[in-house]
Amino acid sequence: MPDRGGTVLPNGMVPGGPVIQQTINIDARGADAGVETRLRLLAGQIARQASAMTLDAIRRGGSAYETVRG
Repeated sequence: MPDRGGTVLPNGMVPGGPVIQQTINIDARGADAGVETRLRLLAGQIARQASAMTLDAIRRGGSAYETVRG
C-alpha cells in the first residue's frame, strides 16, 4: 500500500519528460573479499535510494529542479 496519494496510469500512458541517467561508481579496492558480493546483493537497494534522493532534490527546487526543467 503506498504511503501517499498519487495517480495510477496505464502502461504506455506515462507522460513524456526528462530522463535522468545515473551512474554510481564504487571504488572498493583494498576491501575484504566479501564486499563485492554484498554490493551486488545491495545494488537494487542502492539504485532505489539514489533515485529517491534525486526526486526529492527535484521536488525541493533549486538547481536540481532547474536542471530537469530546462
